[in-house]
Amino acid sequence: MIPFLRNAAQANPEARNPVDWIDVISWSDMIGYAGTGFTIMAYSMRRMLSLRVAAVLSSVALLVYAVLTGSGPIIVMELILLPINSYRLIELLRPSGNLATLPRRHAMVTSRVQKTPHR
Repeated sequence: MIPFLRNAAQANPEARNPVDWIDVISWSDMIGYAGTGFTIMAYSMRRMLSLRVAAVLSSVALLVYAVLTGSGPIIVMELILLPINSYRLIELLRPSGNLATLPRRHAMVTSRVQKTPHR
């Protein structure tokens, strides 16, 4: 049996409806599962902007979960990852005129346009 379902059955033995287990899951666990979901989303992203947004959401949710549950190692990890991912997200969102900061596909298209002779 899934651990949180087993805990739910122990906490509420009168529960006959399989949906009743959701009443037993704490808010901190729900936040932890949300953080886990955002982490999985971040690992599956193809685009860097989406990845960074999912990573920031994951760090926030897991940091709240870690504080609520008192998990020191997760607190330390998320306090390190949150500023890194936030900084990288801000870098992606900051407008820049430098071609070196553009994604490779856009830089190649721009360089082709510049090399085309004017008629």
